Amino acid sequence: MAGVTVGAGCGGAAPGGKGRAQVEEPGGGKPGTRGVGSGVGPGVGPGVGSAMRRGVAHYVLTERVGAIFDTRGGSAALRRPEPALYEGKRFLLKGGMILATAPSSVSLSGFSSVPERLGGGYLLWSREQVYRATTFLGPLSPIASVSVHGAQPWLDGMLLTTSSGSFLLDLRAPEPALRPLRWPGTAQGIALDTQRAARVDVLGRAAVTLDGGATWRDLLATKGVMIRALTPGDGLVVLHPAKGGHPLLLTAEGLVDERKEVALSRSFRPDQRLDASVLLPAPLVVSSRSLAPELVQRAVATGGVLPWGGALATAVDEARVSLLSAAGPWPLQEVGLPQNESGGGRCQAVIAGEVPLVACFIEKGGMVLRLTRALGEPSLEATFPERGRFFAGQEGAFAYAGRCSPSSPSAADLFAASAPSPSPVPLMHSLRQLAVDETPEPEEPPVPPPADEARVCVRDAEGRWSERQLVGDDARRLYRWIPGPSGVTALVAGGEGKREGAAPAPVGVRVVRVRAGDPALKGGQFLALGEPELAERFVESDFWEDEDRSIRGWIELPEDSAEERDGEARDDVAEEERESAEVQGLPETTTRGGRAAGVRIDASGRVTVLSLPKGVTSVVHGGRFALARTEETEEAKAAYFESTDGGASWQPIEGPPVGRLEAPSDTSGAFGCSTLGCSLSDGLVRVGWGGAAPAAPTPPDAREDDAVEGAPGVAAPAQLRPGVLSCRLEKDGVSRLVPPTPAAPPTGGKAGGRAPSSAEGSLVSLASSGSRPMGTLEAGSAGARWSAEILQPFAPGGRPRRLTVRGAPMSRSWGSVAPILMPPGSPEAVDMLLMVERHATRAGERSPSFSLLGSVGHVAAAALLAGERLLVLDTLKDGLLLSGPDGARVALGLTWLGARLGARLTLAARRDGQGLALVSHATSSGELLAGGLDVGRAEVGPLAVIGQLGSLEESEPCQVTPGSLRFVVESPVVLRISTADGAVLREAERDAVMLVTSSGGRLCAEGVEARVPGADEDLLIRARFGPRAAGEVRSGRGSAYARCTLDPGRVSAQP
Repeated sequence: MAGVTVGAGCGGAAPGGKGRAQVEEPGGGKPGTRGVGSGVGPGVGPGVGSAMRRGVAHYVLTERVGAIFDTRGGSAALRRPEPALYEGKRFLLKGGMILATAPSSVSLSGFSSVPERLGGGYLLWSREQVYRATTFLGPLSPIASVSVHGAQPWLDGMLLTTSSGSFLLDLRAPEPALRPLRWPGTAQGIALDTQRAARVDVLGRAAVTLDGGATWRDLLATKGVMIRALTPGDGLVVLHPAKGGHPLLLTAEGLVDERKEVALSRSFRPDQRLDASVLLPAPLVVSSRSLAPELVQRAVATGGVLPWGGALATAVDEARVSLLSAAGPWPLQEVGLPQNESGGGRCQAVIAGEVPLVACFIEKGGMVLRLTRALGEPSLEATFPERGRFFAGQEGAFAYAGRCSPSSPSAADLFAASAPSPSPVPLMHSLRQLAVDETPEPEEPPVPPPADEARVCVRDAEGRWSERQLVGDDARRLYRWIPGPSGVTALVAGGEGKREGAAPAPVGVRVVRVRAGDPALKGGQFLALGEPELAERFVESDFWEDEDRSIRGWIELPEDSAEERDGEARDDVAEEERESAEVQGLPETTTRGGRAAGVRIDASGRVTVLSLPKGVTSVVHGGRFALARTEETEEAKAAYFESTDGGASWQPIEGPPVGRLEAPSDTSGAFGCSTLGCSLSDGLVRVGWGGAAPAAPTPPDAREDDAVEGAPGVAAPAQLRPGVLSCRLEKDGVSRLVPPTPAAPPTGGKAGGRAPSSAEGSLVSLASSGSRPMGTLEAGSAGARWSAEILQPFAPGGRPRRLTVRGAPMSRSWGSVAPILMPPGSPEAVDMLLMVERHATRAGERSPSFSLLGSVGHVAAAALLAGERLLVLDTLKDGLLLSGPDGARVALGLTWLGARLGARLTLAARRDGQGLALVSHATSSGELLAGGLDVGRAEVGPLAVIGQLGSLEESEPCQVTPGSLRFVVESPVVLRISTADGAVLREAERDAVMLVTSSGGRLCAEGVEARVPGADEDLLIRARFGPRAAGEVRSGRGSAYARCTLDPGRVSAQP
């Protein structure tokens, strides 16, 4: 069942109703821009209940959207104005309520406040730029052109984490500059002050200092802990262990383990010692960074204002009552509602005059609860024995389309057994006691009414319910019931006035007939009444009886036309078509959010469509309330209007600073208006009505980014530009690569032979990136046979070798490849791991067979160990697998933090055979870091810089020294293939697979493989450098020798 939200109406004004609370920006200073909410300014607005009466409206963001908050510090357990980003714009929010915003064309992706000790103000960043602002909403000053992933305070500056590494920015310096940190591979770092700080590298190795960086405590060495993340808190830094468990806390007292504190107030609930049917208030968790709960989205679409000054709304499908704050749309506590035996239904709040009601669907039909100030004591006012729908009118008019209950409402209407009880019934303590006294005879299911009969149960001002009935053709053509002060009106399809031969209207029922083809409707359609249990707003209130007894409501108009703009009614329906339409129902639509216009229907059925503001394309409405939007053009932004009299008049208002009025894609999503405001779209709400007119439109030549002052004054970090791999073919090389035009087959004959499939015609090499068809799989009596043409890695000129595996356990030939680092003394430095489905084999194995590898993510590399075992690096699942004939198991779980910084991870083997290492490759800067790998102890050593791809050499082999590493790395390279006379045949920038050796600070390229895309087919480049230098270019037809040279990428500043 649903819950109910009630808010007190004390508002936010000073005593005497004058004055307004002022908001100061975090970090000091007044807001730099106007407030949002119909010209309200930056003051904290009143609660939803008093907002409408005071003429104050605010836009609110709910939990359905995601806002970005300050990366420094945590939230408070008390609502306060918080700076935030949403859709790239800056806002000052309080529990989701937009207090102020800063207009700018710059789309921001993150920000951090700067401590006063480091210069104060804010750092903000977009995708490619870093800015500084004195106040959060103030002008932006560009600092550097760099892509930033995060920023946190450090010991002596702000630590910026970028795709090029981590840098220190001292905003206090006369000429700020980006300085690399002295700890390579730092992924995160946070300092509490000038003495205490924590850092973690891309492999999860963390360290802390308590003396300003003079000494550092390695947490892996001292506590055996790897860290997966650092998060700032209130006066502390939280270090989250990679393997779970309680975090470590860096505080003013030093590094401590988080202690598990169990408070009595947390472990004991008052209702534990009471009967389970008694539901007491439960406190709600409050955070200064929480947006408005999703309940508010439904509240403004379906709620109402309480007579004692608060707000009433429902939480659909949740058995709770929530108390709303007087300062904004935020629940303070919750109380439960009773549920029936089937587990409840759906409810919606309704204000019937001075009485707050809750209308619910239950298993047997419907019921109405009456609320009082004592929120926990609702009373059962009425029940209905069959399924129908609720209708609400003005001034408390209320009705249920269906029969009234033949007896007084009782607990038997909710539970399987009960004794009769007078109405209203106190529910919270007595329902189940009533249900156990006696078991009445089971009731027969109600007989459905005939098609020419419609019944309605109407509530009067004293809360009494009486039944009315409509029969004949009017019942068949009934569109909806409209309760009003004088009774109930049946709106039906028909002609003007009284239909000839129609039965007289029964007592208490007025019949108003509207011609379905009436040209006065201007092609408009009535909103279809769908299944009430599926709709977010199932109490229908879009039609009501006005003071002059005319019927008011809303219809959906077609798209704007010249005739309508000139005020001319369209009459494009022939008379015979209109007469035919009269025997049908009124024209209906399920469209929401279109050009809805107010309509007035008099007692004779004469229709008047009320005018919309010029250019309106979208309207959201509910009862007398509505918002409208025009379409945005190159000359002007979208204009917004509000109506509180059913579309009779429209007033211009300030539009939302973000988002737009748009019906949600979910047809049952909250989209509508009430006395509380409007739900405009998913996650965007306007609370309240009224306010000043919108600000003057911005001149066409005015720039939105005038708030950005100056040019970047800090040099950007160095970036790696792609190297160039050039291959010049031998004289007849082109003819070897380009296939001749095939001869046409003889007339009536067939071409000889079968064209090879794409799988048969492709060669498997290290450049076969990604998951793709690989080899062929043929069924046989002894099991499947898999075969493929294999090219030995980094061995140009060699002929493809056919590899066949019999008894293959796969069902299809779809797979990928990865390099295998071979131990010293092997004929070749690199082999290939062929992975097909969940199985793998080594291409160079003497008797190849597939063994079970299991479900892997992305295998970056492998290394052959003693005993024909493989150590496999899975960078997607962050682990090292030990694979052998009997399967694979996890040898070491990794804490890989470099992926979010754009880094890649691979395996390296020492050239002297004394072990392995992990190598991190920064794709942006080209920096290479290595940490020794101890598989037995399941540890990775500290990272150290081993080189930079911008210094790669290929002319001479690297001198092998103790500690030299060999590894395979992928890096972007410009691939250029030219003819013997120098004409460029193909050129493209792609990732190339390179075999690299690092030795004594030098990097040497031993070989390269890469695919060059083409319109018909890819060309494969394979090159080896050094004393046995060779090169070739391959196509599907053949290969050609080529002379290949590698001009490595160069490090330079960003453009």
